[in-house]
Amino acid sequence: MAATAGTASSSHLLLSSSRHVAASPQPRILFPSLSGKRVAVGKNHHATGVRCMAVAADATAETKPAAKKKSGYELQTLTSWLLRQEMKGEIDTELTIVMSSIAMASGYCMYSSSVIFVLTLGKGVFAFTLDPMYGEFVLTQENIEIPKAGKIYSFNEGNYQMWDENLKKYIDDLKDPGPSGKPYSARYIGSLVGDFHRTLLYGGIYGYPRDAKSKNGKLRLLYECAPMSFIVEQAGGKGSDGHQRVLDIQPTEIHQRVPLYIGSKEEVEKLEKYLA
Repeated sequence: MAATAGTASSSHLLLSSSRHVAASPQPRILFPSLSGKRVAVGKNHHATGVRCMAVAADATAETKPAAKKKSGYELQTLTSWLLRQEMKGEIDTELTIVMSSIAMASGYCMYSSSVIFVLTLGKGVFAFTLDPMYGEFVLTQENIEIPKAGKIYSFNEGNYQMWDENLKKYIDDLKDPGPSGKPYSARYIGSLVGDFHRTLLYGGIYGYPRDAKSKNGKLRLLYECAPMSFIVEQAGGKGSDGHQRVLDIQPTEIHQRVPLYIGSKEEVEKLEKYLA
């Protein structure tokens, strides 16, 4: 499924395909445009005058639209859509190696008892839920704001012994803040999207640090850390590698890995003080 979302400018957003969602007649996403008008994103909308580059988890970048299927629709998940107008109409690998802070839109899908699509176009964060009867993503949460602080931390403590001593001290203090404080609650399900979505709604911090086994961390900058950081910043939170803003990191390769600490602004800044 390929779709375009028109904005107030001449640029368009192309959503590439990679994962099956539902075999509904005509899935669409309905949301307010930047100009205040209602915009429908469906399979029959196409961009003109611009091309869009999507960085996906595959080893090779897809440069042509996927072949049309007889039934079923797909959405690309956990991808930051980097827009750049091309006069020649050519897409090459160089287009993906840009500052991730120029991302125009980011989103992810969460598949559970319902299909939830979270999207930002740089003007707030919106959540849509798939209505299987009508085949449309209906706006269910508007202008999501992450709490400034939260008493939930989400780390894989199975890797505790491989962490930096400063990070260990941070985690220890969360669990045992002393007689005047209340311990944080631990929540970790091992899914970046699932853990991030809970953090976005309830506050706290999610972390995937570097360790003795993964010197640069495990999550990819361009299509995992940067998209989530763009979303959380639009919701009032913060994404960091422990020392700097994720969206300020200059990518050096498509599959570059970096540590990630993301969530409520106060919680991320508290962690940065430990790692300084």
